[in-house]
Amino acid sequence: MKDNLAKLYPGLTPDERFRLVLDAMARDDDKELLQLKDTCPRKDYTMLDAEFLDKLKATEIIVLILASFLEFALSEVEKAKASFTNYFQLMESWMRGYVRGSNNAWAKAGKKDVLLDIDGREPTNEEIREIALSACIEDIPEIVDQLLIESVVQLKSVYQGFEKFWGEAIKIKPEKFLSLYNPVLANVVESAKDCINSKISADEAVVEDVYRVFCNRWPGIENKAD
Repeated sequence: MKDNLAKLYPGLTPDERFRLVLDAMARDDDKELLQLKDTCPRKDYTMLDAEFLDKLKATEIIVLILASFLEFALSEVEKAKASFTNYFQLMESWMRGYVRGSNNAWAKAGKKDVLLDIDGREPTNEEIREIALSACIEDIPEIVDQLLIESVVQLKSVYQGFEKFWGEAIKIKPEKFLSLYNPVLANVVESAKDCINSKISADEAVVEDVYRVFCNRWPGIENKAD
């Protein structure tokens, strides 16, 4: 039965052949898979230069990879910022309660003036907020500080790996590349600008890893990733 059906293989439409190939693969039927491929009609095509098209395709892939890398790194930065915000809010609440409670107890005890004051008066909520923020910055918990630094390092390293690839391997200014893909990529980079321009140093090992990822996606320069 199969042999009789195989006689029809040369006349299959592309969609029919595609579906039969999937069925053969699902059954692990290597014999039928080979027959379907061997009987597929051969055609000649005229197309744009393959190397040119490969580079355009590689560029699109690199855009997606860079955007996903940066978006993930940005999400880690936001998590670290959220940790600091939570710490600051706790500090602010404690500071306000401490100041208000101390001053209320002082007044109820019949004491004059204000115990915890600014220029002889009760601090405003905004002033307490500023004091709490200063205290947070001066004494950030190590884990919160480390999370923020590590996330910024990761983001900056990803971007520098991209800069190295586009500038050294392709010999085109990265800014020119970014300008071609607004707003897909440029908006992500804009959101990451503060981290990219920070004084925190990138991790050279991560820079090299990102550089290799891009090199391996670019036709003809895989050897530069070694």
